[in-house]
Amino acid sequence: MFLATGTGIAPFLSYMQTFSKSPVHCLYGVRREADAVGFSSLREFCPSLLAVSREKTSHHYGRITDLLGRLPSCSETHYYCCGLENMVNEVSEWLQANDVGLRQIHREVFFHS
Repeated sequence: MFLATGTGIAPFLSYMQTFSKSPVHCLYGVRREADAVGFSSLREFCPSLLAVSREKTSHHYGRITDLLGRLPSCSETHYYCCGLENMVNEVSEWLQANDVGLRQIHREVFFHS
């Protein structure tokens, strides 16, 4: 499972170009729809949802943390989170509260100053 905000999508786009095995799902959050780099390619690669937080579009209006309950669950799933610190922390807390073990949560955090 891939979860990204903003430029945190970059490692996942690279993964797409390198490996043929697709993730179970991807949640991608951006401020504006125009910021959704590579989203159309991502949707072709795996089931994906886009959350747009600063403008109303045909996608979810809000944050990716609003969509966590829509993720398919499987005890074997690994969750790869990349993006802003607040998102990564909130997603990690939600996953742990929903019985996902720490060994299944992988984090790369961008600190915002």
